[in-house]
Amino acid sequence: MNKSQYLNIIIFCLLITSKLFAQTPNFISSFAEYLEQQSDKENFKQEYTFDNAYEIMQTKNGEIKTFYLYTPIQGNYFGLSQKESDSEVMVFDLDLENIITFCTVQEEPFAICGPFSYFNQIQNDSTSYHFKKDKKLDKPFNYIFQNNTVATKVNLTNDKKFRNNGFKKGFWMIIQETSTQEIPLYQKGAILEIMKTDKNGKLITHAKANSPKTISKVFSLTNRKLMDFGVLSDMLESD
Repeated sequence: MNKSQYLNIIIFCLLITSKLFAQTPNFISSFAEYLEQQSDKENFKQEYTFDNAYEIMQTKNGEIKTFYLYTPIQGNYFGLSQKESDSEVMVFDLDLENIITFCTVQEEPFAICGPFSYFNQIQNDSTSYHFKKDKKLDKPFNYIFQNNTVATKVNLTNDKKFRNNGFKKGFWMIIQETSTQEIPLYQKGAILEIMKTDKNGKLITHAKANSPKTISKVFSLTNRKLMDFGVLSDMLESD
């Protein structure tokens, strides 16, 4: 996971915290204290509960990676972690358009936040996807979108285990590495597998979600220090 592109977002969270804090220069400590003072927990949902854990396997650039997507039965958010047992998780709040990373810095519990715009900086695909159903596709794929260079096939399901809002939006967002694209086929079901190939049939990327495990995970802002990098954006906009 530490080598995958979707974790570039954690750079703004943990690079500025754990890696830089370890060097303990005064200006870093002062900056962290200032950011804590400017951050307001009232701007965020106080607690995130997760009921499902999906193991996601992705093949890209010859590497196979595994990560976990957490979702609630109801709720417009999802979580992402490297391991199912992780106590650290990135929560994508789709209503607030914010990422809240629950983590530990120098043995202290933190919630480190930033707007989706930070996540979208790594976007490398601005394609508008218009999938068409095709019964001739090899199973399990049932929809395809093709342009001059890439064929994208997906497996769309109506299985109720995948129909929650967090999974339907989260799986596509994380694999595509963006929150700006419209979720394709959203009203028809849930995409649980994606395969992209070039015009010669060479694999570009493949990702699949396995059936979820039932879990009970709760991440709360209570008793955590908050660092909201969004306040920096607000300051820049007000200048």
